[in-house]
Parts: sequence; C-alpha cells; structure tokens
Amino acid sequence: MFNKLKYEASENQIFITTHSNFFIDLNNLENTFLFAGTKEVKEYSRKPDMVFYKLNTIILDGSDYVKAMKIKEHFGLKRNDSWEIFPFNIVVEGQEDKDLLVVLFEKFNITVPNILVVGGVDKYKGYLQFINDMCSDMPIKPKLLVLFDKDGGGRSQYESLKNKSYKYFDTECRSLASESFNKTYKNIVEAQCLG
Repeated sequence: MFNKLKYEASENQIFITTHSNFFIDLNNLENTFLFAGTKEVKEYSRKPDMVFYKLNTIILDGSDYVKAMKIKEHFGLKRNDSWEIFPFNIVVEGQEDKDLLVVLFEKFNITVPNILVVGGVDKYKGYLQFINDMCSDMPIKPKLLVLFDKDGGGRSQYESLKNKSYKYFDTECRSLASESFNKTYKNIVEAQCLG
C-alpha cells in the first residue's frame, strides 16, 4: 500500500495522517511533517469559576535526522529494528568514542548523526556483516563511515577492512592513526554533516 501511495503521489498531491511507521519513507523526510499539540489555559470573565483549555497544533521543525529520531521515539522503536540504520551512519568501536563524537557535534552546533557502536575492536567484521544482512530489505543503500582507533587493534582492523565492500551499504573506513585526532574528527564533521 505504501508503494502504491508513493506512486500516486508522484502525480497527485496526497495528505496522509498516520500513527504507523510503515507509511514513513526514512530516506526522504522532506515532505514529512510532525505535529504536536499544546494546551493553553483560558479563563473567561463570563465563567469565572471555570478553567478552559485551548488546544493548539504546531509543526515541529528539524532536520531529517531529528524528524526520524522523534518518529522513532514516538513509536517506541528500539535497537535491532529496521530504523537502527539511517541513510548516513557513523560506526565506532565503543561507547566512549560515541560520547566523544556527540560532544564534538554539539560543540560545532551540528545535529548529531546516527552513531552505531560495535562493542569492541574485534567485533567490527561481524557487526558490519550483521548490518549488511539487516540492510538487505531496506529500500535505500545507507552509507557507513567506519572509524578505527589509533591503537594496535584499531590499526589491524582498519587494514583488514579498509578495502572491503558490502552489497547493501556503502562504506568508507578511516583510521585515526593516519591523521591527528582533532583534525580527523573536525574533517568528518565538516565533510559528512555540513555538506
């Protein structure tokens, strides 16, 4: 039904209100609008002992990533669902790497992209294969920027995976050993998220 509606929308204007995540095209949220309701207390002199509430509807602003995260939160979607992978993702070794990136993105006042944590240097290969399998039914081909620490384990994993390609996602591997730490992250922020 979703694909039929997309087809019809290519030549007609269609409005859909939904509480279903199946009608949301994660790859293109440009024409997806999120609404929120607010309550405003109203008191009238004609009814002095009564309180009324005016309901207002507002459109929530934000990038496609912010919209996707709000939708994901609203539907209660968690890890290991089809919304774990976004059109652009950064893959890091551990939670501390993710936390550091989040701080840097916030420092540069940039929306934090989807950051995936593999859970240990020796888990990159299996995790990337898992992501590849997970992406096999997706209507998009996501991009993964895979970052490797500058320690021995990170360099070893980088060397073994830097030229590997995957069928269901595009990947770019970067080792933090080859460039200075701050310059690498700053370049990632500017290249991947600003442009």
